[in-house]
Amino acid sequence: RSLAFTPPHAQRAPPLDRRGVSAHALRASTEPAADLPARFTRALESEGLVGRGAIVLALVSGGRDSVALLHLLAHSRAALQLQLHVLHFNHRTRPECDEEEAFVGRLA
Repeated sequence: RSLAFTPPHAQRAPPLDRRGVSAHALRASTEPAADLPARFTRALESEGLVGRGAIVLALVSGGRDSVALLHLLAHSRAALQLQLHVLHFNHRTRPECDEEEAFVGRLA
């Protein structure tokens, strides 16, 4: 099956205020960090980054940033009815690569 993808820069941009800040970015800066998963889900939907029922392929290295992204996507999965898939590529360039691969496998 083919997947349609529109890069974020080609999508409709959110309206900006006179300072060049989107309403979403302004709200996000004033909300507590503890609400990050809910803010992430709202941003995906309101900014048009991921539509309901989308197939999402998360590329997870095992590092902090990609693991955090995976947790946020997993939190958003039910609300946005996402089909979430995880991909890890083991480059075998460092001794810890095999451990990272196993870690990502357990997360997935």
